[in-house]
Amino acid sequence: MEGEIMSIDKRIDYLTTELIHELGTMEIEEIQEFRTEVMRELDTFKRPELVKVYINRVIDLVIQKKQEKARAAI
Repeated sequence: MEGEIMSIDKRIDYLTTELIHELGTMEIEEIQEFRTEVMRELDTFKRPELVKVYINRVIDLVIQKKQEKARAAI
């Protein structure tokens, strides 16, 4: 993907996929710590509220899936 010109939609899709993949490698507690750190950085750099809402929603969905998977394994 490096060097290619991507549309905004494709970049968002790519970054979302990367974020989900990375979160998928973490335990729920690590994800919560990650969320705290990312939200702090987004506030520090004054990123739009929509960005924070979007990232929080992705994190919530990953945690939900992990919880569902854990319950199903019982």
